[in-house]
Amino acid sequence: MSSPICVETSVPTPPFSSPANFANGAAMNSVRVNNISDEARPDDMVTDFSTLIDIRTFETRNDSSGTYLEISFNNQDTLKKALCMNGYALSDTSMYVFLY
Repeated sequence: MSSPICVETSVPTPPFSSPANFANGAAMNSVRVNNISDEARPDDMVTDFSTLIDIRTFETRNDSSGTYLEISFNNQDTLKKALCMNGYALSDTSMYVFLY
C-alpha cells in the first residue's frame, strides 16, 4: 500500500471531538472508519493503517449504519496521518475516516 497524499491540517479540538474521547482528563486521538466493504475484513484495515502509523488501540463496532472501526493513536501527529486515509479504497470501496 502506498502512502496517501495529504495536506497538513490542524486537528479540531473539543467541542468537535466526542466526550468519549477523554480518559482521565486527557484527549485520546481517535478516528472512526465507516463505509467498510463487505469484502474488507476489519483486521486487514487495521493492518493497512498500522503499516503507515502506530495504532494505540482499535475496536470493531456495529450500529444502525453498519460495521465500523474505532482506532486510537498515541498523539495528534499520527491522528493527522490517519485522517489522510479518508477516501482510501479498500476492496473497491472508499473508506470514510473522521474524528470520533
